[in-house]
Amino acid sequence: GRMGLLVLAALVAACVSPLFAGGVVVEKVPVAGTQGWKVSNDKVSFVVLNTGAVIHSLSVPDRTGKINDVVLGFADAKDYKSQGPYFGAIVGRVANRMSSGKFKMDGREYQVSLNDGANSLHGGKEGFDKKTWSVEETKNGLVLTLESKDGEEGYPGTLRIKAQYILQGTTLTVKMTAKSDAPTPVSLAQHTYFNLGGHSSGSVLGAKLRVEATGYMPVDSASIPTRQVVPLSEHPHMDFSQTHFIGDKMNEMARERGLDLVFDSETCSKKQAATSEEDEHAGKGKGPGGPASGAPLGFDHNYVLDRPNVMLRFLSFISCGLMRPVRKVATVSDSSTGIQLQVLSDAPGVQLYTGNFLNGEKGKGGVVYDQHGGLCLETQTFPDSVGADPASDIGKGATTILRPGQTYRHIVMYKFETLDKE
Repeated sequence: GRMGLLVLAALVAACVSPLFAGGVVVEKVPVAGTQGWKVSNDKVSFVVLNTGAVIHSLSVPDRTGKINDVVLGFADAKDYKSQGPYFGAIVGRVANRMSSGKFKMDGREYQVSLNDGANSLHGGKEGFDKKTWSVEETKNGLVLTLESKDGEEGYPGTLRIKAQYILQGTTLTVKMTAKSDAPTPVSLAQHTYFNLGGHSSGSVLGAKLRVEATGYMPVDSASIPTRQVVPLSEHPHMDFSQTHFIGDKMNEMARERGLDLVFDSETCSKKQAATSEEDEHAGKGKGPGGPASGAPLGFDHNYVLDRPNVMLRFLSFISCGLMRPVRKVATVSDSSTGIQLQVLSDAPGVQLYTGNFLNGEKGKGGVVYDQHGGLCLETQTFPDSVGADPASDIGKGATTILRPGQTYRHIVMYKFETLDKE
């Protein structure tokens, strides 16, 4: 009798668990040059690669029900490894730029590899975006793991990284954790480029954006932050604390720099004509490793996010960090498709990047991605902040040193909705 009950219980569990998982289907799919896994339910589907833990495609319905792939990507995995935009990848060991590739820890200075002029970017020459991860299927998504050896790219300690991709309804959650056998700085970021008009729709300047921040970190000509936090009220062209067209703010930035305007508010589209001088300023063809003289026009800045409310911080504290203080950090929408994305995270900062260095990369389906063809909202600790004084401007959001026995945690959630026609 007991055996029968156990079998019955197992059958019930087998029938009910897909319901709890929201009818999520996980299957292997072929992708040129690597292996892909497709995770889907009746609303959303995405493909993740074992190369770089890349979100290769992310397909969501627009307001008419038509399915749009809203992330930029390459057709062939070899391009993810050889080219520089970091499409869809998890970047690390330390995301963003590190000045001169140097950091201090426990009284010692470390030098990591340089791959962005005189600086280190997204982990160095062969960061986590270029690695082959191990993939395990779960009932509502995937778990990807990677081991980064001691000394890799100049970072101390063997680091074990885990990235969970979870689909619930129209929300994709990415949970990143890491453990090390020796002290090391860690800051992981998900580097997906979104275009809510569809990845092949051209510029993101006509998208509307709001970022839940009242301060940001200015940068020098090599895009290295000045280690200060400046109120957005002092630099209105950087301010997305209310909803604005990205292009309107980029026009304000162009005016500040004495450049031609790039966005036509009337038609809600990118201006086609560009003077030769603007092309020069726009830095076309200078990849991230190009001359540091002039950063191309656009946003590539860390926004200092509003802190989670007291209740969220309290719950995180009493759960020893297991319950993450996740709150909304940004909202972006496209009026042509009606697709809206809310980004939620526990991170202290978000790097707003408007694809300034994109320069005719050939993507999926033969699509060519031009400058400003995608938008990244990279939740993260503050750039170039390893070893920052806790009492300084950037102390509260600085990249922490992960020590043996501790767990690094970072969650980002991408929640999709559709808006009615305006």
